[in-house]
Amino acid sequence: MGGGGSLSLKRRNVREVSGKAGWRKPPPGFKYKDLTLTPFMVASALRADGFWLRQTVIWSKPAAIEPARSDRPATSHEYLFLLHTSERNALTVNTEKKWWFSTVWEIPVSPGIDGHPAPMPVELVRRCVVASTSPGMVVVDPFSGAGTTGLVADRLGRDAVLIELNAEYADLARRRIAGDAPLFVEVT
Repeated sequence: MGGGGSLSLKRRNVREVSGKAGWRKPPPGFKYKDLTLTPFMVASALRADGFWLRQTVIWSKPAAIEPARSDRPATSHEYLFLLHTSERNALTVNTEKKWWFSTVWEIPVSPGIDGHPAPMPVELVRRCVVASTSPGMVVVDPFSGAGTTGLVADRLGRDAVLIELNAEYADLARRRIAGDAPLFVEVT
C-alpha cells in the first residue's frame, strides 16, 4: 500500500478537521489544505478581460500576527497587483519616493476596526493609488473588506468601485467612507 496511509485513516482525519469552527470544504479542483491563490486567479481573469498587469508588489508585513501553524510557515507577506485598463496608463513615475524603487514594501499591519479583523493599511493603499492612477480615474478593489481603498481614493480625488461579498463588511465600508468625507452636508 502506498500513498501515505490507508483511505480510512485519511477519511477520519478529514472528518475531525471538518468539525472545527471556521472549516470550509475546499472548492472543486482543490484538496484539503491546498492554497487556492484566489488573488492570482482574479489578476489572470482581469488580464484575460483586457486589463494590463503592470506590476506585482509584495507587501512585507513585519508585524504579521497570523498564528503559527505546525504544518506550514506563517504568512508574512501578500501580493498586490497593479492593473490598468490601457497600455498607455503606465505606472506614474514617482522618483522622489524611496518606496518607488522596490517591489517589496514594508508597511505594518493595521489594527482591526469595528468588526473587521484585518483592514488594509491606509499607506499601502495610498501607494497603490498614487502609483497607478491620476485624479478623476477609477480604482477597483475586488476584495474591499473595511473599505480602505474607497476611503483613500476619495481622499485623493479618485472614484472607487468596491466589491465585497460579506454584507457586514460592505456596511462597515459605507459607514467608514461616509464618516470620513460625507457626500451630503446637513444644513441647519
